[in-house]
Amino acid sequence: MVRCNSCGGVYEPTLPDGMQYFHACPPLTPAELRRALADATVRIAAADVERLRAAREADLAAPVPPGELTREETVLRSLAVNRPDRRDENVTGTIDPLTKQSRMRALGTGITPIREA
Repeated sequence: MVRCNSCGGVYEPTLPDGMQYFHACPPLTPAELRRALADATVRIAAADVERLRAAREADLAAPVPPGELTREETVLRSLAVNRPDRRDENVTGTIDPLTKQSRMRALGTGITPIREA
């Protein structure tokens, strides 16, 4: 087992049937995206910035009933924003001329082996 240092996902690189598993980090969750936007560690399209601004204003003008998603949360959930440090173990399809091996799409911040109890 290994843990992805970029997203925290835990996975087995080799499946029980012997097939290899190639991990790819999921997009940011709405909570992660909210923090990343506040910290300015990610950027989104101007149109999406405007959608978020309008949703926040609408939420302030006419709050939704308790238990329902706010308009801002609905907009955040509609966005698929990659992690800045995402890992994608799928290959690019190009061969490195020096090593004669395929390259991973994105190394991210690496993996950490997990000891099994």
